Amino acid sequence: MIFTISAYPLAMLGMVPAEWFVVRKLQPAFSLKASFSDVFSTNGVALAVLGIGLPLVVSGLGLVGLFLPGDVGDTVLALGTWVGEGFAKNRLALHSALAWLVVGFFVNGYVKAFWFARRWRDRVGGSGDAKRVAWVGNVVSYPVFLFCVLLIWHELLAGGR
Repeated sequence: MIFTISAYPLAMLGMVPAEWFVVRKLQPAFSLKASFSDVFSTNGVALAVLGIGLPLVVSGLGLVGLFLPGDVGDTVLALGTWVGEGFAKNRLALHSALAWLVVGFFVNGYVKAFWFARRWRDRVGGSGDAKRVAWVGNVVSYPVFLFCVLLIWHELLAGGR
């Protein structure tokens, strides 16, 4: 999960334009500047929550495994996505990281829907289509994030070869 801290800012280079396109198509009344500002600030909030906050919480909870005996401690470390050379549960840690990416997709969608609704409340006299825009944008942009995560994992797992 810590790798997402480096993947999310990299992915934002592709996510922001993709989501900006979605906002422009689904909310054409918004100006270019307003729609870009909405998307950029929403992705900033999502970066704080999903790109930094969630990985730190999950990894921090996984560290509890250091203080637990034997196999239980190894399992808790793996669920917190900790891997290491000679670590018995590396495969579980990889599967756990993939599961957290799925959870992250839903967290990302809800965070963006909330933030769009908050920003649009005054502008459109309600939240408008914030949920729809957030989820369509999430479906369009999350593959960019996954690509960046897999790219970083590939480089790490390949050992720099």
